[in-house]
Amino acid sequence: MKHLLTLGIITLFFACTPVDNDKNSETKVAPEKPKLNLDQLVTSSPVLESVLLIPDGDFRGLDIGDPIDQVNDVTSALVMEDQKYKHYQIDISDYEFFDLIYYNFEGKLDEIEAEVYMEKDDDSYPIYADLEKFFTAKYGKPMFGYNGEYIWNKVNPDSSVVAYQLKYVSTFPEVGKEVIEKKIEIGIKLVN
Repeated sequence: MKHLLTLGIITLFFACTPVDNDKNSETKVAPEKPKLNLDQLVTSSPVLESVLLIPDGDFRGLDIGDPIDQVNDVTSALVMEDQKYKHYQIDISDYEFFDLIYYNFEGKLDEIEAEVYMEKDDDSYPIYADLEKFFTAKYGKPMFGYNGEYIWNKVNPDSSVVAYQLKYVSTFPEVGKEVIEKKIEIGIKLVN
């Protein structure tokens, strides 16, 4: 009886042990999904490269909370400046540009707004889609806001949160235009 019990335990052990039919094979792991290369995405589109400039930082190489003195967008023309903001306009081509506004609060960069205008409305959506890919690759899956915008949140080491909003907007046409114009709005600000 003792031998029969031992034989039963050994049989049960071998029955529960996984068998590798291919002795020469290594452990197979599902291939990892390739990560989106931010630099490659940015340089794949001249417009996206103009808008983002540098993929580091919160936007164009700057971080929310940086001293406002560091905001000096040398690639563009300063349109207006006062104690509350610096407004730049960056030309992409003859009929394409974007407005960029850096807001100042107590000497620090508090908020960034950008509005991108393309010559043809059909050219706006691919840039919007590329911006969505960029922010998703950098900050993860977005939330969908009440006003139709995508929202990403980044938690800083000090537990403050920077919110990114991306919205594709229809604007009213100018007199004599038959189509509604499109623009892309980007908003980045510190939220508490």
